[in-house]
Parts: sequence; C-alpha cells; structure tokens
Amino acid sequence: MRPITPFRFKQFSISHNKCAHKVGTDGVLLGAWSNAENAKHILDIGTGSGLIALMLAQRFPKSTVTGIELHKSSFIQATENASTSPFAERLNMINGDFLHFAFAEKYDLIVSNPPFYKGNTSTGKSERDRARHEEYLPQPAFLAKATKLLSPKGRLAVILPKEEGELFIKEAQRQGLHLLRLTRIFGSPNAPEKRWLLELSFENLSIQENHLTIRDESGSRSEEYQILTKDFYL
Repeated sequence: MRPITPFRFKQFSISHNKCAHKVGTDGVLLGAWSNAENAKHILDIGTGSGLIALMLAQRFPKSTVTGIELHKSSFIQATENASTSPFAERLNMINGDFLHFAFAEKYDLIVSNPPFYKGNTSTGKSERDRARHEEYLPQPAFLAKATKLLSPKGRLAVILPKEEGELFIKEAQRQGLHLLRLTRIFGSPNAPEKRWLLELSFENLSIQENHLTIRDESGSRSEEYQILTKDFYL
C-alpha cells in the first residue's frame, strides 16, 4: 500500500494518514466558504486532521481557532499539523466529545463537516464509521449544544448532502436559528446537487442563495471553484 503523503497548501501542510477522514473537497469548501465578520473566537467541531481549523486561522488572522476531535489519533495529528503551521499560537486542539465538553467561551463562528450517513453504510472500520454516521452526533443534540456556544451575532456553518441539509434547516429553525446563506454544490455541470453549504444565525436577515460547480465540462476545476480556493491550493 502506498503511503499517504501530506496534502500541501500554500501556507501549510496537512498530514492525514492517522485520521479517520482524509483531506477532501467537502472540508476545503467549508473552510474557504465559511464567514463571520471580525470573528475573534472560532470553533471547528470534529476537526479531524485540523484542515478547516487551519484554513480559518489563515483567513481570520485576528482570531483564535479551537478544534475539538473525539478520535484520539486524529486529534494527535491535528495537533501536529497545527504546531507546524504559521498559525500555531492561535490554534488550540481538544481531544473530547463535543456534546459533553465544557467550553469556557462563546464563539463568533462555529463550523462543522458533521457525520451525516444514515442506515447500513458501515465501512467495517469503527473510527471511520464514527466520523461518517449521524448516530454519533445527532442533529438535534448537535444544534442544541452549538446554539448555546454561539455569540449573539455569531454564525454556524456546515456542509451536508441535500436531504440532510433540508432536515438540518428545519431542526435549526426549531431551535431559534435562521438560514442566512445556502450554496448548492454540483460536482459537474450536468450532475445532481452534491452538497449544501449552510450558514445560520440568530439574526433573521434576508437569505442569500447561489450555486457552485466544482469541475467544468473538461473535468478541470471550475473558474468559480478556483476563485473560492485561490488562497489555498498550490
């Protein structure tokens, strides 16, 4: 088996050979798309390799970014990735269960690439299943804890498949959050919707909706995807 080499970005590298989830497009999308004006404190739930946390530390140079990860090996690797990055002094990694960890502060931006698979989609690897399956982080419990940690004008951003995204919006509304942004992600021009990028807040403002296609008809990265990720990909 070929070794998994670190994934190199413009300002940092991500080792992910010990992680339940490897570096993928979903994480890059969320890290490049998430936003919060003048965010001072940022939380990445299920940080995995630390990819999204490091992307946000790069994008928000005045922020401190906390990543929490239940899987021990992933946490260790996230800590290593953070410590070798240019943003090490602003990054803090926690090995713990998000639903039960006692956080000391409110966050201006909370992000998560959460587990979303339902039913019998087991990989046979407990760590990867835990990172993929919603039963380990149910939407109602996730949202109840996230809303307690969100600052009054804070933003919650997630990436989900369409069906789970629809359920997430309904549950979030029941818990007092409002949809602010929705970006529909397509893998290619003729493909069905692949993911939804969602941004929610306590503020009830007008909803911004758009779409983004990752690859063009030739199979290359689309111009809009390149623009979104230009500060990261080599």
